[in-house]
Amino acid sequence: MAAGDFTCADLQTILVNSDKAWLDNATKKDYVSYSETIKAVMAEQTASFPELEKMEKDEKVKIYWVADCADTLADCDDDCNVGGPIPEATCKEYELDLCKKASFSVPEKLFRKSNLTREEVVAKAMMKRMKELDEYLSQAAVTAIDSFAGVNVFAGIGQVVGTTTYIAPSLWTADLMGYLAQVGIMNKFSNPYLINGTNLWQQNWQANFNNLNSDQKDALAKFGSLRSYWDPFNIDLILSPDKVSFLIDKGAVAFVSKAYYPANSPVEYIGAGQIRYSVESKNLAGVFYDVVYTNRCVADEIYHDFTLYIHAGIFQNPIGCSATNTGVLKLQCGVAP
Repeated sequence: MAAGDFTCADLQTILVNSDKAWLDNATKKDYVSYSETIKAVMAEQTASFPELEKMEKDEKVKIYWVADCADTLADCDDDCNVGGPIPEATCKEYELDLCKKASFSVPEKLFRKSNLTREEVVAKAMMKRMKELDEYLSQAAVTAIDSFAGVNVFAGIGQVVGTTTYIAPSLWTADLMGYLAQVGIMNKFSNPYLINGTNLWQQNWQANFNNLNSDQKDALAKFGSLRSYWDPFNIDLILSPDKVSFLIDKGAVAFVSKAYYPANSPVEYIGAGQIRYSVESKNLAGVFYDVVYTNRCVADEIYHDFTLYIHAGIFQNPIGCSATNTGVLKLQCGVAP
């Protein structure tokens, strides 16, 4: 091929080697990403944006809905006094506004004296970059969800300051699930779920073993009453030193991504000396990363250069009549300042 010796056969070898590395327990931990937040969003979202996923087009999507937020309840009076405020249409525009890349280069002549092959090293390096992009998506999701937080209208055992509900550390037990269930009801959440950092992780672990005790089986049932996800790596990383959990109504947050090039079918740009295709994340099913390959000759060495790209968006679904009821509540372990 004009772009170099990275042929379709080389690509297939790289993909096979990637699968082997993924199944190898000795090295798999190096390529498994910690990305539970974005997995939770993908599992719980209800919205779809097929227009944004079109491979060949960069489009924006505008969603319209009727906004009828006037309070018209009144005492009866003259029957001739009929009618009231006129409902209006409102809209929100979405586009893929996240773009990140991860790159690596592999020299050609190095492998003349190595037991390793270039394809094997490329495969593992590619998996490492996919892991980096996976974790970037989860960290971007944490940042987005934090920005989506609304106001909790039911303080209960907590202290509400702005968009944060502070809950004393001693209250973070299985019994907290009852409070969170009431918070969801009072904030008119239809089907909430919970995303935690390190909050409740040890309590949940303990509950699984206390379930063996005849007098402590209720704890596990309480934890099981609310769908919960834990992402201690990314939530605590992004929001440190705060210990934060998010109560989210199902469908309040959505994730969309796309690749511009087909998977396993390289597109060659002869003049640019590039080959472009996409690969699916090993950790995030349905997420594809574009791969751009080229090569260069520098100081008596041939280098094979790769860059992986993610194009994505993390969206807040349309908000109803209450601008502060966003479907996302931020809960922090601690006392309000």
